[in-house]
Amino acid sequence: MPERYISRTSEETENLGISLAKQLLPGDILLLFGDLAAGKTTLTRGIAKGLGVIDDVSSPTFTIMQQYAAGPGGLALNHFDAYRLRDADDWYAEGFDELMYTDAVSVIEWPENVLPALPHNAFEIRLTFIEQGKARQIDLHYPAGRETAVSGKETD
Repeated sequence: MPERYISRTSEETENLGISLAKQLLPGDILLLFGDLAAGKTTLTRGIAKGLGVIDDVSSPTFTIMQQYAAGPGGLALNHFDAYRLRDADDWYAEGFDELMYTDAVSVIEWPENVLPALPHNAFEIRLTFIEQGKARQIDLHYPAGRETAVSGKETD
């Protein structure tokens, strides 16, 4: 059963990411599903802040991957955007599979394009427009053995 959050602002989405980051461990992988402008990069910005990343996070749509270092005591972030990849073969050809298995946390937007190349023990996060696009429903599915509520957030 996923944890469900409702976000009505970018700030709420980012704050959810900050809270989620506090539970992440080195090597964790998060798969972000959602339509264009659903808040995937905004959530990733919050995750980055929560991990202690010191650089500004932007969408890697055209570069496909950005790596961000963390400050002291934080975790690095690999931020992938698979929107422009055709399939798992493209993922492997770029060597992205090797970058996921480091101590950095990896966030992958548009994972459905490369799903066969991704591990099954990842966090799955689905962002869906609700209330005629005025809000977002964020469903968080934890990997087996990692079911823990994100602190400080209301659930519906």
